[in-house]
Amino acid sequence: MEHDNVTCVRKLAVLAQAGIEAISSLCECRSSAQPKVDGGLVTAADVAASTSIMAAAAREFPALPVHSEEHPLADWSSCRELIIVDPLDGTTNFVCGIPFSSVSVAVVRGGIPVAGVVAPLSGGWYFGVSGDGSYFGESLGQTESAERLQCAKRRMDRAILAVTCDQNDGRSRRLWWEWLSKLRPPVCFRLRIVESAAIELCWLACARMDAYLHPSDKPWDVAAGAIIAREAGVKLYSSSLNAWTLATPGIVATTPDVQVAVTDAIRRDRTEVLPENDTRRNERVSGRHEA
Repeated sequence: MEHDNVTCVRKLAVLAQAGIEAISSLCECRSSAQPKVDGGLVTAADVAASTSIMAAAAREFPALPVHSEEHPLADWSSCRELIIVDPLDGTTNFVCGIPFSSVSVAVVRGGIPVAGVVAPLSGGWYFGVSGDGSYFGESLGQTESAERLQCAKRRMDRAILAVTCDQNDGRSRRLWWEWLSKLRPPVCFRLRIVESAAIELCWLACARMDAYLHPSDKPWDVAAGAIIAREAGVKLYSSSLNAWTLATPGIVATTPDVQVAVTDAIRRDRTEVLPENDTRRNERVSGRHEA
């Protein structure tokens, strides 16, 4: 990696380390999770990590504003350059003791991530820089021995797809069900829901998965993971299969080997059918949960 890029990801690693230390000191807060307005969960660890990361960002990137899930900027999309932070991606997993949560930080220019770090709470770190590849390292902040990542080369009938949504958003839920109906086995090999967009995108980068689809991910959910995936060869689209930016709704991320199969399946006209016992059937017909 170029020297300036190494410096950038090491600074991002400092931010991620600040978040991890804050979370580690508050593991006992798992049982005190509170519901958010959007239906998600928040804990004291989310807020503490966000505060610590913002303090670290003020030192490492003093000229850049910070847009964090727990401390959002109202006008983030108008910023030419900024830091986007998910202080605890996978809060539900964290609360339930499922070991798939991470700290996610990215530098974004013009709505596109140009450098990102994802640090799973279980250890190790993923990082990527535009034009310079993406990598996995065992020790957060150490770049020398990091392994360069390359996405998988599997056919669709052997592919593992992560297809998820915001269950509290009507549009997101309907589009998720439509995608499942078009992509479920035997079209693909297996489906997964990990509940951590950052980790799922990193797993896409390191060939553990072949596609990640979410109709309504927020910018902090995917900013770091998207640059890491893209630099490993992954193709990125919006949920409507247009050019992807952080300002567009949702994300469809695929390896080149399943790109055509996934996008063609999504475009294919097919009437969405909800299970007979799904109470949302009547909502769909009446339009009561239009987003």
